[in-house]
Amino acid sequence: MTTKEQERKALERIRKIVADLGENSYISYAFEGCFEKAEENIENDMACSWKSVAESKEGDIARLQMNLAAANREKATLVKKNDELNAELAELKGKKLKPHTLSTMKILLKQEIEATEKATAAAADRIVAQAETPEGEQFKQAVEDHRRNFNAALAYKNALADIEKQ
Repeated sequence: MTTKEQERKALERIRKIVADLGENSYISYAFEGCFEKAEENIENDMACSWKSVAESKEGDIARLQMNLAAANREKATLVKKNDELNAELAELKGKKLKPHTLSTMKILLKQEIEATEKATAAAADRIVAQAETPEGEQFKQAVEDHRRNFNAALAYKNALADIEKQ
């Protein structure tokens, strides 16, 4: 097994070989940042490479893309449901509704309120879980989901209040 000092000397020899090739060498471009990573490995007893960093980031990106796709599907479903309910509400405005219709609407709105409040709470939990990385896509998506669901719940509550006035 080599010592840290042997590793440092080997790194310096390699660095000199690459430097001797010149700034515009294909190899010098390929080694950009690698010498610093090697120094970190030696000093911190690590085994890390730019390849492993890139592969890790690719995995992170893939997970974020999957989460985003799922959130977009959920959003599309909620937007469609919201549009349907708004269309139905618009149609019903100004009409005298039968008592059983009002009762059904109240039940449906209460269910929607409960569902959107649960979704709001779930988004709040995701916000807390991602709080250490507020610049991350998962955190931003959780904030967006929270706002959308909170506003939807408020709209449903207002609609329910309007129906209960009849």
